[in-house]
Amino acid sequence: TNRAGFLATRGLLGALQGGFICDVCLWMSYFFTSKELPFRLSLFYIANPMTSVWSSLLSFGLLKIKTGGIMDQSFRWLFLVEGIFTLLIGIISFFKMPASAVQTKAWYRKKGWYTDREEKICVNRILRDDPNKGDMHNRQPVTIKELWKSLTDFDLLPIYIIRLLGDIATTPVSNYMTLTLRKLGFSTYKTNALTIPYNVLSVITMLTIGYFSEIVKDRSFIIMTSSVWILSCLFPLRYWSGSQINVWGTYALLTVLLGHAPIWALSISWCSANSNSVRSRAVSAALVNMFSQAANIIAANIYRADDQPLYHRGNVTLIGCAFGAIGACIFAKLYYKYRNKQKARKWNAMTPEEQERYRIE
Repeated sequence: TNRAGFLATRGLLGALQGGFICDVCLWMSYFFTSKELPFRLSLFYIANPMTSVWSSLLSFGLLKIKTGGIMDQSFRWLFLVEGIFTLLIGIISFFKMPASAVQTKAWYRKKGWYTDREEKICVNRILRDDPNKGDMHNRQPVTIKELWKSLTDFDLLPIYIIRLLGDIATTPVSNYMTLTLRKLGFSTYKTNALTIPYNVLSVITMLTIGYFSEIVKDRSFIIMTSSVWILSCLFPLRYWSGSQINVWGTYALLTVLLGHAPIWALSISWCSANSNSVRSRAVSAALVNMFSQAANIIAANIYRADDQPLYHRGNVTLIGCAFGAIGACIFAKLYYKYRNKQKARKWNAMTPEEQERYRIE
């Protein structure tokens, strides 16, 4: 009902949602190998744009409800209905998400998901792909010492930088999309409907790069294609004529720009693949999302009032971030090749006894 209440509610949402994505991504790593994660995480992450699609469709009807009293403000109906869906899914997930492949049996699911033989297969295929996944069980907390060790694992820093620059590149455009459409003359209801196409396109492109990353077994160059897509739209957006605005042309350009493939799934699966323990995998999933949130904070300050309505200066900044993301991808590719060769030399220099001791430790 007031600004203080709004900010308090937003703060509570942030506090309660903070661990959601990194926990789910860690949970999925218990069931899938590093080669299977990119596409599976892409399937998980399409929930973001699809939620926007369903919210737009719901709002088209719910925002027209007028009942009088406290519920006369139609946005309350939108929050109530969406909140009920979220609550129901949360309750169902408690029963539908077992802690691991060997813990699927419960009083409400007596047969479990797998037979004893299938459980062994599930565990063995995960451990053969990454033996480090066996160094901690999923109820074991990360100690302060282990947390610090994970935070100072600078080998993962290139991925964090890629995520930071990649998420900045289109966030201001996305944040201002509805306001832009309103200024172009569209009504509130049409504006909500016009946000659907770019979210649908985003789903398609995100699943596509997730699938192809598994085929070509590469993340850096696949992520880089997203930045190239963004640049191809940011340049015309920067030099779009302001004297005679082509409403539908501007809308088409913004739709294609925001329909690029988000790098959320690939960046987290990349962190998971390069984490050398469950400890670092858990922390890196949180850190990469922290860099994403930092990107949102930075992006919120790129489009400034003295730069409107065309935001030429802001779009030049976004072009710089997109080029920076491309450079970071190239650097990461070269850096990880160097680190792999460096580690291979150390491993090959060990005696069989030293290698066995290293595996145990």
